Amino acid sequence: MLLVDVLLPLNSLSGVQYLGAWAEIVQDLEKLHKHGFLHRDISSATLMYRKSDGRIQGVLTDFDLATSSHVNYLPHLLHRTGTTPFLAYELLSSFEYVPHLFRRDLESALYVLIWDAVDNVTPEASAANKCLRTWLDPTMSGSAKGSLCTCLREPTLPIGRGISLGELDPIKILLVRIASQIVLGYGQLFAWYAFSPEKLRTELEGEEKKDWEDLWGYFVPEVMVQKFQDLKQAFPQPHQCEPNG
Repeated sequence: MLLVDVLLPLNSLSGVQYLGAWAEIVQDLEKLHKHGFLHRDISSATLMYRKSDGRIQGVLTDFDLATSSHVNYLPHLLHRTGTTPFLAYELLSSFEYVPHLFRRDLESALYVLIWDAVDNVTPEASAANKCLRTWLDPTMSGSAKGSLCTCLREPTLPIGRGISLGELDPIKILLVRIASQIVLGYGQLFAWYAFSPEKLRTELEGEEKKDWEDLWGYFVPEVMVQKFQDLKQAFPQPHQCEPNG
């Protein structure tokens, strides 16, 4: 008899169950990267979960666009890949071919978290929210993500402009801090690009290449993975029962 795991959409979970499975998928992305691969299409549709021995496990699926992270920026791997609402800011705001990076998979995972949290407040709410629905438009998605901090901070903005995360509201302040780091990093990137418009990112070397890949220290992937794991600490942890006598 063939046994097949039943995978369910991650966004059918909510609250701490969703966050735990999402954080597990982030760790899987890191493991994937350490083994030399990038997913390149993180979206709400590719994040799933399964139940194993009563435990919820996050599962990353759909590796059709995955590629080795060790290639030397081969031309056929420089095309933008991904799903528009979840594409990294840089991929939406650059007119040159841009190599994919691990930090972009992580950035996409963050956008999935926010999108799914809003949908869990009210089904299809993300596409209706004035801040998030612009993520669907490739010409506006980048600038809309640049204003994410404001939308998260101000859920009472004019109707539909603020972002309420429902059961995930306890992590909102932490998400604002993470989003602020990303915005600062991109500010540094665009300032660098303004002064060095002739430099292609595929030609960077040494410290300059490392600065770009880590957004000048504002988005060091290993640090960001830990920040994502720390989101779980915003929720009360279940008390451990002490053993008798």
